Amino acid sequence: MPGTTFWVAIAVIAVVAIVGNTVLEIIKASGSGSKFKPRIEGLEEQVHDLESDLLDARHRVEVLEKIVTSQKYDLGREIDELRSS
Repeated sequence: MPGTTFWVAIAVIAVVAIVGNTVLEIIKASGSGSKFKPRIEGLEEQVHDLESDLLDARHRVEVLEKIVTSQKYDLGREIDELRSS
């Protein structure tokens, strides 16, 4: 019986996916989906902005990693520690 449950679950998932896709296509075709278009465009713009911010943050982290791992940084830190002692 566990095998039967698996196939029933697969069938239910397939039916839900087909019905969901059909409903979405009907909404798009009827034009009522057009009221969501500005919202979708705004969200797409936000995603683009966040992707740009993420790339910028990654670049900054790479620069900071280079600074922290450089020998000059270590030497400067050691000199500062000697001055404070």
